[in-house]
Amino acid sequence: MTAQPLLKVDAVSKSFARSGTWLGRSGGVVHAVSDASFDLREGEVLGLVGESGSGKSTLGRLAIRLLQPSSGEVSFDGRPITALTAGQLRPLRRQMQPVFQDPYASLNPKMRVGSMIAEGMRLHGLATRPELPDRVAASLKRVGLDPSFGRRYPKALSGGQRQRVAIARALSVEPRIIVADEPVSALDVSIQAEIIDLLKTLQEKTDLAMLFISHDLRVVHQLAGRIAVLYLGHLVETGASDEVFGAPAHPYTEALLDAMPSHPGTKKRRRIVLHGEPPNPIAPPSGCVFHPRCPYAITDCRHAPMKLRPKGNGRATACIRDDLVLRSAG
Repeated sequence: MTAQPLLKVDAVSKSFARSGTWLGRSGGVVHAVSDASFDLREGEVLGLVGESGSGKSTLGRLAIRLLQPSSGEVSFDGRPITALTAGQLRPLRRQMQPVFQDPYASLNPKMRVGSMIAEGMRLHGLATRPELPDRVAASLKRVGLDPSFGRRYPKALSGGQRQRVAIARALSVEPRIIVADEPVSALDVSIQAEIIDLLKTLQEKTDLAMLFISHDLRVVHQLAGRIAVLYLGHLVETGASDEVFGAPAHPYTEALLDAMPSHPGTKKRRRIVLHGEPPNPIAPPSGCVFHPRCPYAITDCRHAPMKLRPKGNGRATACIRDDLVLRSAG
């Protein structure tokens, strides 16, 4: 691991202006991500977890500058990249590669698999034309596909095969960071396990840094050494995967764990039940944005600023009642 983070996201926020509504009224501003900060070190897997609509995908795109932050700073390998132009970012693009949720949507249906994988290597000058066929074949083998798949079009592949191709294409340009955005949620359960095992093996062999985004805390726990939990655009808890999974310090993390199906032999604990729907990101609640649904909420929660506070051993939580949450989890 390097002394400094490979990727640093510092107090990043992103808002989107909604288009006008009926009678010309303003559509308001959607606060997708608010004041989010995290580090990612070389060879590390950080899991970003939260329910649908929490801002996970937006934060992942902000981290590798597929989106421009409204405020805050993103740095790659010690270099601020927030203000870089598209031309200045181009040499860095191959070092920060995304893998999206829907591989069929991210693959060009008019191109053969081999051509798509070769395209990135050719554009970034990583292989000469005579070298490309062997490099493409090696890329396909690395993700468990026969080189003959290079002659196929995406429509001739299964969902799991398409995702393997998407992973092969991302890795073919020798990135240092992969942002995997819900890469298994669109796949059958049996195929999900295969893709998770593949990502784990590839990450260990290549020492890749990976931001793994999912709504499923159990999947994240299998792959990530650290976990960051996002609710309504706010990071509410971070820490080592085993510690967050075993003893959540924020009631939202506790609720995510309780929502998972239990297995025979699993230690039983008091369940936390959330009431109502997540607040409207156009008009988020004051103070802690989770307080309208939180069973531990007190008056101070409506006014206390929602900031991650260090708890020691690399853990942090945005809950002013985290000691109560930890006692209930024990």
